Amino acid sequence: MESNYTSPLSLDDLSSFAGVSKYHLSREFKKRTGFSPGDYLIELRMNRACFLLTGTTLTVEAISRMSGFGNYPNFLKLFKKEREQHP
Repeated sequence: MESNYTSPLSLDDLSSFAGVSKYHLSREFKKRTGFSPGDYLIELRMNRACFLLTGTTLTVEAISRMSGFGNYPNFLKLFKKEREQHP
């Protein structure tokens, strides 16, 4: 996930790559990382977005795309939610 977080990744894609069922993957992933695969992917993308927001002069919309968020309004919603949970 760390190398492909900017690509659209689904649970089906990840389970196919790992060669296990998506249910098994979800269960084991959560057990080992504390995150669901989807939450982990969002975390990776948010970390990249925060890095770009503080270290570049790119627009927020460009940063959202470069961080793997395919939808700018969705990025804003998730970013706001993240900031509320971790001020």
